[in-house]
Amino acid sequence: MQGERPDLIVLSDAVPIARGFERAVYQDPHDPDRLIKVLVPDAAQVQGGRIRAVFARSFSGYRRFLLRQEYREYLHVSLQDLSGASRLPITHMYGFVLTDIGLGCATQKVAGPDGGAAGTWRELIDAGQVGPDQIAAMTDFARRMMQFNVRASDLTAKNVVLGHRTFHGVPGPYEAVLVDGFGDTHAIPIRSLSRRANRAALHKRMDRLGRRAGLMWDRNTRAFTAT
Repeated sequence: MQGERPDLIVLSDAVPIARGFERAVYQDPHDPDRLIKVLVPDAAQVQGGRIRAVFARSFSGYRRFLLRQEYREYLHVSLQDLSGASRLPITHMYGFVLTDIGLGCATQKVAGPDGGAAGTWRELIDAGQVGPDQIAAMTDFARRMMQFNVRASDLTAKNVVLGHRTFHGVPGPYEAVLVDGFGDTHAIPIRSLSRRANRAALHKRMDRLGRRAGLMWDRNTRAFTAT
């Protein structure tokens, strides 16, 4: 049809699998192992209430800052292992794609048992589905976060998902992955300037993630255990 753009990924008829204040997440229609995150238009944020309207009008540039910091953190983490053999504790980011509803960011999908998007740590806790496998995955996640010195300004239960990633067509191990909220967005980037300060912040976040599930975070062994 005249006027169509073959380079656009059509998402306007799709239902997002997740939606936050900043972005809506869609399944990539051309790749079952990828997701596409699209920035929510400022107009849609304005419709979300007075507080969101004020934020959208006054801090639209801040949203772009958050996105830049996320990509910078992905670069910081990825370049620590040029072989590409390590399992990063954060989701892989594949760059920008054009969609019919705006600029999208292609990311690696973490899949659940049914092949759909994996559940978040918060969802698993609320559903009473935290067992030995989940605790082991969270311990492994925490250790990798510290190994790679990941700066995460929004390391919360809603941004950590547990499932499987596919590498070259082969499903990987069951693991926890930070899919959003990484990057140092503080006005004074102490976590970027000091590895020690970032490690202390990570310990604090892990303690919160554990307590939410009734688990104890041991700073010495860097492990979650049942209380």
